[in-house]
Amino acid sequence: MLNTKKAVVLLSGGMDSTVAAAIAKDEGYELTCLSFNYGQLHAIELEAAKNVAEQLGVSKENHRIVALDFMKTFGGSSLVDTDIPLPQDRKVEDMGQDIPTSFVPGRGFIFLSVAVALAEALNIKTIITGYCEPDAGGYPDSSKRFVQGFEKLLEIGGVRNDNSPWNIYMPLIDMDKAAIIRAGISLGVDFSKTVTCYRAVKSGNNVLACGHCDACLLRKEGFLDSGEVDTTLYSDDTVMR
Repeated sequence: MLNTKKAVVLLSGGMDSTVAAAIAKDEGYELTCLSFNYGQLHAIELEAAKNVAEQLGVSKENHRIVALDFMKTFGGSSLVDTDIPLPQDRKVEDMGQDIPTSFVPGRGFIFLSVAVALAEALNIKTIITGYCEPDAGGYPDSSKRFVQGFEKLLEIGGVRNDNSPWNIYMPLIDMDKAAIIRAGISLGVDFSKTVTCYRAVKSGNNVLACGHCDACLLRKEGFLDSGEVDTTLYSDDTVMR
């Protein structure tokens, strides 16, 4: 029997996936969280993903962390290769003009494919992502168009003993960062448990964000625009003005 109110949620430990998961839980979904260790240099986000899953009341058994070691060996991105420079201190309005070096080749296809495999094994037809269209300009594999195309593939190859349609649910797809933050605050999300930075480091019991990568700059601007307090700790104590 199909579990219509269950979902597999892609949980990175970042702000967007956390809010998407919180929205889904508020809407009554029973969540199975899925995170990936793909050799990302900011693997500290996996610790955040564990904390977020716990905050959402997801059991350890229902939080799957899958190793995708081959992605690091392929390289091609500043998120897995220290020899590739990471974009820093760019103007927010310039982001999305081209594909940045932080783009990981094939990541969107691979993550969604693994999510489908897990969902099929659990007889679930809903997958939840934290994709948001305002951020998707430089990342074509997290856009509405990409997901709609992926859903068409699932109509052909993603069959699980029934004819019910797949649903890749994107609750944040039309939100900007400020709206995402406000939605999270309204649902009690503790953003201090999330990690967004591509170069985050552990310092004692704290996680310090670099304050200069695209992810940090978008997060900072989002908090400023939302009027909410940014509890993120930055290594250089920067605050966007």
